[in-house]
Amino acid sequence: MLIIWLPINDALEKYKQYRYLISALNYITPFNPVSERAVKQHFNILNDIEIFVQTPNVGDIWSTHPSYRYVTSLNQFYGQKLIFCKVSDEKNVLRELVNLKMMKRNISVPTPITMIEHKNDISDLKEMKPNSHIAAILVEEFIDSISIGRALIEERIDIEILIKETINILLKMHTFCTHRDLKQSHIRICLDPEDCKSLTFGFKIENELIIKNVSIIDVETAKMNYELSEKIESGTTNDIKQLIVSLTGYLSSLEHPTGFLVKILPMSLEKKLKRFGMLLDAISEEYIIPPPNIRISNSKTLEFLLEFLDKSQRK
Repeated sequence: MLIIWLPINDALEKYKQYRYLISALNYITPFNPVSERAVKQHFNILNDIEIFVQTPNVGDIWSTHPSYRYVTSLNQFYGQKLIFCKVSDEKNVLRELVNLKMMKRNISVPTPITMIEHKNDISDLKEMKPNSHIAAILVEEFIDSISIGRALIEERIDIEILIKETINILLKMHTFCTHRDLKQSHIRICLDPEDCKSLTFGFKIENELIIKNVSIIDVETAKMNYELSEKIESGTTNDIKQLIVSLTGYLSSLEHPTGFLVKILPMSLEKKLKRFGMLLDAISEEYIIPPPNIRISNSKTLEFLLEFLDKSQRK
């Protein structure tokens, strides 16, 4: 499954067994994020809107918190046609909002727009749904992007530029904070919106893909260096470890593509590993790559990583 975003009705039907995850029913939200009527009322919108929900990515991995993309034909969402909304605990949303504002001073992150909280007393609702979380909704800029893992195996993306831009943003981020949950999907490679749409929905693209920017997302766990009780080096090392482990898992899941995946991801395993190795080389010049605590059966990618680390230690 490569389609990340589906229209809400399609998502609710296709993933109806996971409906409680898609519709955020495990949260008490300020408005129903999957109801077109509720969304239009909250944002005071008259024209039609499209609601997209984040669905499983490659490997059927669900996002921790429900996330939605709202699209209109007019600039009615805070002067924009398109916004991205995340549902999470009020505390988490506030933390991410603060982090986004602080991090945006130094690196590219999604522009935070607003935090939507409950206006009224919801103690009665909490009693009716005691196992639910009181949630808030974070509204932010939607970034047209793909993950670094996806970019790594995309032949039309210049690998040297990809690596240079990725290392630059990591080094900039680590001068003032650590992410603390740096999965490969949290490093976003920003491309032309139409190219991103085509990649997301599996359409064939012939033109070269130009990297416009590299951004960091999902920063609710980030800590500024002055907040850390441990040494800064410990935090950056953990970031790199998480990144390498998640990249290894992602590439391992695509070692034997079949059917539709073969058509849109034609790169050979040898070339994938070569590009992965180039990224590892660049990272190892700036950071210590710790041994991964990961086990994947019959993974050529993991074997490649372990051999790389073994050679590095013997130098």
